Amino acid sequence: MYNIRGFFAADLTEDAVNKLSLLQKNIKNKIYPVKWVDPHNFHVTIKFLGEVSPERAIEIIKKSEQVFKGKTAFRLSFKGLGVFPNFKNPKVIWIAVHPETESLVNIYNELETELFKIGFSKEKRKFKAHMTLGRIKSNLKINLYDELQKFNNVEIKTCINSISFIKSVLTPKGPVYTPLKTFTLK
Repeated sequence: MYNIRGFFAADLTEDAVNKLSLLQKNIKNKIYPVKWVDPHNFHVTIKFLGEVSPERAIEIIKKSEQVFKGKTAFRLSFKGLGVFPNFKNPKVIWIAVHPETESLVNIYNELETELFKIGFSKEKRKFKAHMTLGRIKSNLKINLYDELQKFNNVEIKTCINSISFIKSVLTPKGPVYTPLKTFTLK
């Protein structure tokens, strides 16, 4: 049996995906060469777990059910574009969750605690909620900071109604995501 790449993500509404897709399209016209995320793959990663066995995935899902039990849907906004790791050597273009909602941070913290109990390491970096728009594959010939600032007043609001544990399969055409378990929020 093969291992899977797994992660938890906040699922976005269709309306949010459409608005984020339009923003991405406007940015595409200004910035290249970038491998842009397919809008069908838009999500807010909460916790990336990496390679796990199918048996371990079942254990993860069972343990995480405790985290999501009784949780309610919540609102969040996307605002502010940035890059990882920095503007001198950008590799990822993202839009921030602004401000990070208490609900999302609480879910992240509870997942960290519960998954630590079954042997997963806690993240050393501070949780920075964001959504990846694209990955930069080579040196850009433009001032990326100035280009992204043009879009910093854009705000996209949405409601998070579910969180999924997702299997990610990397392919030459990009990742293929399959939800293994979706936790509906009240």
